[in-house]
Amino acid sequence: QERSLIYYINELSRRTADPTPTKVTTFASILAGRALSHCWVSIFVNRHRSELDSI
Repeated sequence: QERSLIYYINELSRRTADPTPTKVTTFASILAGRALSHCWVSIFVNRHRSELDSI
């Protein structure tokens, strides 16, 4: 699931669509099948910063 989310974020960046925290959290919630906390995206980005093109 995390690989899919990293791919999604990087694809948004490549297409010049801004990968906002709201977009990322929404997509991640769909993948997880549940709501995520408001600080979840910050934790994810910090953990995968080297793999992300932008956020």
